[in-house]
Order: sequence, then structure tokens, then C-alpha cells
Amino acid sequence: MDQGEFFDIPSPCKRICELNNRGYCKGCFRSRDERLYWNQFSNFQKQLVVNLCEKRRLKVLAAKQAALQPAAIADPLPPQPDLFTALSETDTAATTNTGTPSAAAAPAAESKPAQPGQIDLF
Repeated sequence: MDQGEFFDIPSPCKRICELNNRGYCKGCFRSRDERLYWNQFSNFQKQLVVNLCEKRRLKVLAAKQAALQPAAIADPLPPQPDLFTALSETDTAATTNTGTPSAAAAPAAESKPAQPGQIDLF
């Protein structure tokens, strides 16, 4: 049994009974039906409603924070290059259009003799 099953779940009402543009209460983030039928819900249903209200509250907060930040500050860092993408680009640059390695790339691959028990990654 979960500890929440032992106790009644109180109403999340904050006594701010105004509706937002989506029809949810601005105080507790419940819909009209969730407010109307609160006393008829089981504890499980009440917990589901409380969880939904928390998700709605977080979504509203995230939208408010995104609206406050200018577009330039929203993504200040350029995307980091991927190591494997960078390696494949250098391999692509070392080959010609026919797909064969160029003369500069071939001696570099042959200059490293493979040791027994050693894995050559490049």
C-alpha cells in the first residue's frame, strides 16, 4: 500500500477562482469538471487530478519564463560538434570522389604497424 492511500487528499484550491484562457483555474489549475466533482472522486482520482494540476502549473511557468527571455539569449551557445561527425568529415576529405583514399591518407594508415592484441581504432 502506498502512504497516500491512508490519508484523504485535500482540495488543491488556492481561493483564486479565476479562469485562464484554456478554462483552468488560475489558482489550482483544475478544470471546471475537476472542481465540480472533486468531492465525488476517489483518492486515486484525486491524486491523478493533483498530478495533472502540477504538470499544468509547470507548463504555465515554462511559458512565462520563455516569454521573458529575448530570442538571442534563449540559445546563447552554438551547438557543440560531435566527435564522430568531425572524424567522418576528415575521412571524407581524405578520400577522393571515387571513394579511394588519397596518396596523403594512404601512407599514414600504413605507417602504424598493428601490435598483437592491440585494436587499431583509426
